[in-house]
Amino acid sequence: MAGLLRRGDVRPLPHKADFLLDERGNPKPLPAHVPGEAAARAQEAQAITVRIRREARHMPLGNQG
Repeated sequence: MAGLLRRGDVRPLPHKADFLLDERGNPKPLPAHVPGEAAARAQEAQAITVRIRREARHMPLGNQG
């Protein structure tokens, strides 16, 4: 099973960004059960996904997945 890819592993980055961003491209609120350090990492990931989404808009559609 170690060789199997998870569903998120095969998605293009702009599609993965949808997990952390709302339909307008803003970060979704973090769930209350996400604790301190994990919340900090999630907020960092959200900041990166905002940049990914912004850059993907400037690419031709074929590169967005």
